[in-house]
Amino acid sequence: MLSKRYLQIAIEGNVPLQNIAAITFTDKAAGELYKRIAEEIENQIHSFTEKPERIKLEKIRRQLVSANISTIHSFCINILKEFPVDAELDANFTPIDAKKSYELLELSIEETLKEKLEDTQRRNEALWYPGDLCGTWWR
Repeated sequence: MLSKRYLQIAIEGNVPLQNIAAITFTDKAAGELYKRIAEEIENQIHSFTEKPERIKLEKIRRQLVSANISTIHSFCINILKEFPVDAELDANFTPIDAKKSYELLELSIEETLKEKLEDTQRRNEALWYPGDLCGTWWR
């Protein structure tokens, strides 16, 4: 369905493929979508007998190489690379991979939990009333 709609926008709307974004969640889905669009283009090229339609479809086929068919992550990275100043990023930034991202997330959670535990211990020590022989905590 998406591949047919994508091609419909390109053909009926006379929209260059570089101006159409097809965004998926996985690399596999993006690859499959690209393949389906390419197949749909080929099917339509062979089904049209009139030369103007075939020429238009052949032009679209050539544009497919630079089409914006990607994951949401790749799409966002491309935008950030195109507009690093607007995003307040170093123009030479490099996105981190999933493993590094997971490691940084784990480290951040670990440090946050450690800080919270130390904060709780400090508060509990401040609440301790040393004159109480029974060791009661005051809250």
